[in-house]
Amino acid sequence: MLTPKRELSQIYTILGAWLQAAGNTTNAVGVDIEIYGPEEEGTVIDTLGSGIQGLGAAFEAVGATLLEESDYRTLTIFGGGFISLGAFLGSIGNIYVLNKKNVIGEQILLVGSWFQVLGSFLLINAVTIEFEHKPPLKPENDYSYPYSYNSFSNIEEMYSK
Repeated sequence: MLTPKRELSQIYTILGAWLQAAGNTTNAVGVDIEIYGPEEEGTVIDTLGSGIQGLGAAFEAVGATLLEESDYRTLTIFGGGFISLGAFLGSIGNIYVLNKKNVIGEQILLVGSWFQVLGSFLLINAVTIEFEHKPPLKPENDYSYPYSYNSFSNIEEMYSK
């Protein structure tokens, strides 16, 4: 499991997840400032957050390209790519709004939001496919997937061993 190629994929994915979390946090701060403080300053911070989020999603998509060929991999690449594109469009839309081109800025923001929604649905589908294709649990390693239903359906047996 820990081949160099897989490790690199995990590094990209983890870095991407942290960047997305940082971007989302920055977005939340920006929106809070837009609501309770100077709107333009909040929009600038929100724009920065969307850019960071887009970079994080791009890193996750690159990490997925290093996985073994599968339906899960393909959906993860496209899902991360759409989320990245949508977040970058969010930044671009905000730049238009900051430059007093509100109509085109709002349209770009709308398109970016829908790209992120599409990417999220693709990632949900990818995760579903990944878990449906996990190999069956082996008796000697019955609890290798700690969040599976099998682990919780016979929890008394697990603690009695």
